[in-house]
Amino acid sequence: MQNCVMNNSETWLRSVTDEAEGTISKRIGVYQSTLSRQLRNDNLTPENVVAIARAYRRSPLDGLAAIGLVNQEDIARAAAGFGLPDATDEDLVAEVLRRIREGGSHAAFDQSLTEAPAEESDWALAAREAIVPKTENPL
Repeated sequence: MQNCVMNNSETWLRSVTDEAEGTISKRIGVYQSTLSRQLRNDNLTPENVVAIARAYRRSPLDGLAAIGLVNQEDIARAAAGFGLPDATDEDLVAEVLRRIREGGSHAAFDQSLTEAPAEESDWALAAREAIVPKTENPL
């Protein structure tokens, strides 16, 4: 009987996809036997981790952390260096959607463009209030 305990490589892979190894190997361009051996031995190569992550639109850093090549501190440092100029349109849309789903909107941003504030300064004020709430006793 085969061992049912999954190793780090297998656990990470199953968090990414439930597709069969043959399908995964075709998507990343390696032989199925190579992928199977690496999974069985808990020895996915960094190249295959990155290829799998990209093929399934996941973070390569999470995969590299799963196989022990980077840790959460490394990921946090990498994220700290990531700024808006580096963000793709998809990244920006995903972040806006995440914020919308979390709530915390401002009334000015819930209006249609025809109801929007007439002055640009009104937009700036609404944005500033949404980011930094007013305090009762400013110093």
